[in-house]
Amino acid sequence: MFSRKFIIRAIAFMGIYVAAASYIFTNEEKFFFSHNKIEATEIFSFQETFQELQIPLNKETQLHGLLFPQENAKGLVLLFPSGDYNALDFKVEDLYLYQQSYSILIPSYRSSGKSTGVYLEEKDLYNDAQQWFKMAKSIADSSSLIIYGQGFGDGMAAWVAGSNEVDLLILEEPYYTWKEQMLNKYFWWLPHTWFSQYEIPLWQFLRKSTSPILIFSAIDSDFVKKERSLQLLEFLKPGDKYIDMEGESIDQEALNYQKEVEESLK
Repeated sequence: MFSRKFIIRAIAFMGIYVAAASYIFTNEEKFFFSHNKIEATEIFSFQETFQELQIPLNKETQLHGLLFPQENAKGLVLLFPSGDYNALDFKVEDLYLYQQSYSILIPSYRSSGKSTGVYLEEKDLYNDAQQWFKMAKSIADSSSLIIYGQGFGDGMAAWVAGSNEVDLLILEEPYYTWKEQMLNKYFWWLPHTWFSQYEIPLWQFLRKSTSPILIFSAIDSDFVKKERSLQLLEFLKPGDKYIDMEGESIDQEALNYQKEVEESLK
């Protein structure tokens, strides 16, 4: 027979558990990004030439991104960044493809940077990604268009490449699904398959893509479980590449990174 004190504690625990689970379910996207908000009047101080781009969707939602154009650019890179991306701290000069004379277009997700609005469902993520693809395609015109993903942005990049023809898709440390990624990293204590509203099945997007794919995986990654990353190999086409990199993250200064990128651009 359970004591009265035990029953009270159990009820209190369940109340806290349900409250926490409910909050996560209704605010799940807040765990995707650092939500580094930037005032619309903020002036960026990049040394490199840049332009601010806006895509108005409705009264509440306006997407914001940064374009770093190059003279005589070889092409354009649409870069979907990781969830902790902060436009104020972005160093475009550190990107190898920028060093190789590619222009860079990098969007801010809703409620971060100068972008406004919130995500109400998963398809909002894809709709925004498609809007940025259309923008990138118009800027690139007939030159090369590369879609690049980092961290959370891997899913958006893979979705774009699975829904459109692009010249090359590059992913850094891609996950299998974002739902599984969140479960492993944050919500191991929740029945996440029921609570999560966001699947982001990256593996399905790779399977649909007819464009060339280049994946970089960090051997000692603390972001993605290696065994799950390796399962993405099943969905690559002949000619696609999966490259293991030493260390916990992807180093764009590494010679093998630069070699693989250059070969994929030929």
